[in-house]
Amino acid sequence: MIRKFLPYIFWLYSLALVIASIIPWSTQTQVGVGLFTFRMDYWLHFFAYLGLTTLFILMKVGQLPKQDKNLAFYKGFSILLFGLFTEVLQLFIPGRNFNFKDLLVNSLAIFLAILFCLIFKGLIYRIVYFELKPYRIRNSDNI
Repeated sequence: MIRKFLPYIFWLYSLALVIASIIPWSTQTQVGVGLFTFRMDYWLHFFAYLGLTTLFILMKVGQLPKQDKNLAFYKGFSILLFGLFTEVLQLFIPGRNFNFKDLLVNSLAIFLAILFCLIFKGLIYRIVYFELKPYRIRNSDNI
């Protein structure tokens, strides 16, 4: 059931990311402590691309051979190209600019999403196809 809606969710999420990428806004807020202080937009980039990659992988679960792990990296590379496209697009938007660190944060999020999905691929497959079996209490008559 959830599988039918994943492509729509993915494309709406992608559209929202493109729109958010072309709107000029300032996110100079610093988050963290000491040496581990980052601009807030890096966190936004991280979680946005973590979610996008996870949605893309969930959308493709079951369509491709399970044994080919290279396909996971192909999917990640596709999302990385999307991130590069949105960063390059910002060169043509007044008030926005290309930021290589954003691209690095996007890459880290994509890598971690792929790693997570490869580690938990069995669980993900069962969630997408609703194959989680509930625990059943045995009837006392059958004991």
